[in-house]
Amino acid sequence: MSALPTLPWFHPLVEPVRHRVDAAWRWLPPDSIPREMHPDSSPGDSDGARGPRAGFGGAVVIHVARGWGTRRWQEAGRVGVALVEACNQQVFRGAPDPAARTWWLTTDLRRAHAVCRAAVRRDEALLRRVVDRVLGAPNLGAEPVPEAVVFLRAAVAAGVLAGAVPDSVHSALDRWATALGLAMEHTEAGTPGPARADALEEAARALAGLPDCDAKERLAAVLVPGPTALGLPRAFHGWAPFALPTEPMRERAPLEQALIAPFPGDGPLPRAATWLAAHGGKRLRARIALAAARAVGGPEGSALPVAVAAEWAHTASLVLDDIVDEAELRRGAPALHRVTSVPFAAGVAGWLLARTLLSASEDAAAVGTDASGAAPTLSPPTLSPPTRAALGDTLLALAEGQRAELACAGKLTMGLDEWYEIASAKTARLFAFAATNGGAAAGGTRRQQKALGRYGQELGLAFQIVDDVLDYVGEEAALGKRPGQDQRAGRVTFPLLLLRELDPGALDHAPDAVLAALHAHGIAGLCRARAQTHLERAVAALAGLPGDTSELIALATRCVERRA
Repeated sequence: MSALPTLPWFHPLVEPVRHRVDAAWRWLPPDSIPREMHPDSSPGDSDGARGPRAGFGGAVVIHVARGWGTRRWQEAGRVGVALVEACNQQVFRGAPDPAARTWWLTTDLRRAHAVCRAAVRRDEALLRRVVDRVLGAPNLGAEPVPEAVVFLRAAVAAGVLAGAVPDSVHSALDRWATALGLAMEHTEAGTPGPARADALEEAARALAGLPDCDAKERLAAVLVPGPTALGLPRAFHGWAPFALPTEPMRERAPLEQALIAPFPGDGPLPRAATWLAAHGGKRLRARIALAAARAVGGPEGSALPVAVAAEWAHTASLVLDDIVDEAELRRGAPALHRVTSVPFAAGVAGWLLARTLLSASEDAAAVGTDASGAAPTLSPPTLSPPTRAALGDTLLALAEGQRAELACAGKLTMGLDEWYEIASAKTARLFAFAATNGGAAAGGTRRQQKALGRYGQELGLAFQIVDDVLDYVGEEAALGKRPGQDQRAGRVTFPLLLLRELDPGALDHAPDAVLAALHAHGIAGLCRARAQTHLERAVAALAGLPGDTSELIALATRCVERRA
């Protein structure tokens, strides 16, 4: 008769909310790792072992939300539990193959999409406060942070968001999470001496000033006797900041100066933003926003905040794309995660998005212009509340497009309609945001904004078609990245779909044979013809605008004719 599994050290925290944690676990994939590999697994699981700390983070989310929350938390809490538990699984299990990695990413993005949509629309002030605290002390920019500390602080933050927990309580709970996480790391490192004891005492002090409740008792209970070893190696060991080289100071155009204005300081995160900005890009979305302002007869400088927001949203999405695709190059330089690390690059992308969306307040100093309306000041760009809401929706659409694209990886039965839905979300939506809100910032009417939105939508589709083509026929020196990245990632792109229409069996062959078939059927020319159709629709949408539309037309033309 086998011995009963040992109760995990955090059992007092998990047991009272076990049914809620189990409900969230049903959203996760089946675990195939044998139970005996996981001494910390919770007993009684019928679906296999769940790994070290299984249930711990989810229980923290629930206790924080229901113990100190000021509103109903169950719906957001379930999502928070699932996200925290999924991240814990990935820390120990990783992604054994591309299919598993795609499953995790698509599932996480779907849940994060739901949480962020509600938070951005109804709880922007709360979300800003939580982000500021999570990115504050211990500073995720300047100092290394052990993995267990990141894990517990994230769980507390998820509970705070779910229950709208007051900031004073969040502050104390954040100190509890930091101290307990350090105690966990000392235990795992085999140094359970004074440092571990001091950390546990600090965790107890952090709880002491909180209002008494069952949640407080439960969080205190896990401090005695404290954590035991985790039992398995981790795929992610913590936040390690990287000091990228300082870019040489040089004269910058107003747009380039505005791009780095929201990220002052010399810490690793601001330096990463400067490094990304210095490695160029066409600034296409930013230039569309500025040109849209002129197209409605307004000053270009009025659209500078929109231009900056669109450019950083695009840059952050590229950083995340490169991580997912395991890319080596971007814009002719090593991808950020290649010169730093995956956790750091992902943190930079999240920080950029958070600062772009949340750092500007309604009463912050707006970007100004001189008497001519041309020369912007260098105050951090400020978005109007409607534009900030539109940006939030756009970022959610980008995430949904990324999720849908991952879910369709290798799906050779995918149709052109499905491709258009994905391209509209992950590419065209940001073009439309830049054009619509660039015009709005310059005083464009609703009718003019709609026309600019149609322009951006059609141009975005044309851009994505050409981008798909260049991945097959482009040259690395011109592209700034290795061609064939889409094929290596299993993406079903526009050229492949057109090829399948002409030669249904062509996609069943090896990659070299598929490439040969693309050339044999002249697919690149057919794709560019389709992109030209979208270009013509984009230009037609500009008819009747009162200002100068020549730059918008020129940008659209270059998008279709480009070779990189």
